[in-house]
Amino acid sequence: MSTWTQISMDDAVALLKREDYPESTLQAFIRHFTGRPIWIRPSGDGWEFGDSEFGDGAP
Repeated sequence: MSTWTQISMDDAVALLKREDYPESTLQAFIRHFTGRPIWIRPSGDGWEFGDSEFGDGAP
């Protein structure tokens, strides 16, 4: 299983934009994670996001 890494909001949004997520998904992601830590790890052919190193609370 991959290790969780904490990243900034700017880095997370840049990653989602590179992956060509729709604007509505980007806005929901920003609303959900504003003021919260963002943790990420590789998952399949994409990424898994969470509010903690355990992945809790990802939209």
